[in-house]
Amino acid sequence: AAYGLVVHRRSVEAFHAGRIYLAFVVIGELALFVALVLTATATGTIAFDGVRPELAQAESRNLILLLALVGFGIKTGVLGLHGWMPLVYPVAPTPASAVFSGAMVNAGLLGWLRLLEFGTGSSVTWGTAFMMLGLAAAFYGVIVGLMQRDAKSLLAYSSVSQMGILTMAVGLGVGASGAVPGMQSVIALYALHHGLSKAALFLGVGVLGASEHRHRRTIWVFMWLPALALAGAPLTSGMVAKALLETQVIHAPESWVPLLHILLPASAVATALLMARLMFLLAQPAATRARRPLSLGQIWPWALLVTALTLSPWWSVSQLPGAWSTAIVLKSLWPLLIAIVLAFAVVFWRSDLLRQSRLFRTGAGPVTGEKLRFQVPPGDLLLPISRGLAMALKHSRRLADLQLPRWRDAWSTSLKRLGSIANWWRLANRIEAGLGEWRFVTVILVLLGIVLAWLGSNG
Repeated sequence: AAYGLVVHRRSVEAFHAGRIYLAFVVIGELALFVALVLTATATGTIAFDGVRPELAQAESRNLILLLALVGFGIKTGVLGLHGWMPLVYPVAPTPASAVFSGAMVNAGLLGWLRLLEFGTGSSVTWGTAFMMLGLAAAFYGVIVGLMQRDAKSLLAYSSVSQMGILTMAVGLGVGASGAVPGMQSVIALYALHHGLSKAALFLGVGVLGASEHRHRRTIWVFMWLPALALAGAPLTSGMVAKALLETQVIHAPESWVPLLHILLPASAVATALLMARLMFLLAQPAATRARRPLSLGQIWPWALLVTALTLSPWWSVSQLPGAWSTAIVLKSLWPLLIAIVLAFAVVFWRSDLLRQSRLFRTGAGPVTGEKLRFQVPPGDLLLPISRGLAMALKHSRRLADLQLPRWRDAWSTSLKRLGSIANWWRLANRIEAGLGEWRFVTVILVLLGIVLAWLGSNG
């Protein structure tokens, strides 16, 4: 049903993204259908409460988990299955992008939470696979997102990164023992924080693009609130969510604990850099241009989301006092400071490179700012795959249009030749049959006798 939201603008890009979206959705739904049918067959029940304990002993357990990883992973944007996100988010209307980044990805997360059994340690291998995929997506989404020039494409890769953190958390809960019920609560809180932050950012992109010049600066300043929350800045919902997630690291296998204590803060630094890149793009008027003027229906949902996101962490002060300690606040501050230092270092490096390019010219002319930009087109991994398929289709068409007719003609000619040979063979058979008659044999014997007599007389 969301296909209508994808192709709402009816542009070439929108229809292309719609086809990609439908392909991913059909594959995901088929995988889920087969997974649930196999689950019900193996466990004898269709209730999730009864499925989870029995699934560990099912013979088809690995196949079921693989299909669940693919089916729900397409919705959550697991690395390798995320190709639809960077294509769909930019072409869909801004409110639709907010829905995709919230409800859609959380639907896949909810599917994992309902199907997979947490805290038993019975699926260490699958838990490790989830953790590795999640951590890879967390950093891959940031790296590719930093190379985007469109704000909504950047936010799409930010969703890939943040859902990678949640995928890692799911893997930690599946593969570790003793992580329940705390892990499920932490995942739910982190998903709520991500949904509010990302929806506020997407709606803010639309509001900023449709606003007049005199209001742009005010809206841009307020956009920092969800951006800082997503980066896990002090006294935000991101700080609380990330702090609670780090408390669950103790349940990870021993070999993972020191690695997670390094990678989780590193992912916070990476997210802060991505948000800095986003705010830089939003400061460019051309990057946030909208098709329609700003309306009240755009302002109040965005303002409500920003307000809820800002106040939501303060509601948890009494319920989660440990997450508001001075140590947690200071711990959430240093990744932000590192990101600020790195951002300024990149700005100064680029400015210095531009300055040097004006002094030293090459044969191709001076190095301009346009040549210094690095960009990965939205869709990243999907592009070489689609190009490969397009090339294969092109060669298949060429084979069908040119080679197959030639091969057909060659075979037809060969068959005709064989047919002519068969005609000669039938003629030889008729001659042989004729020679077998008595009158021909008598004539031949008489002629042979004459020849022998003549040879004998001459000899």
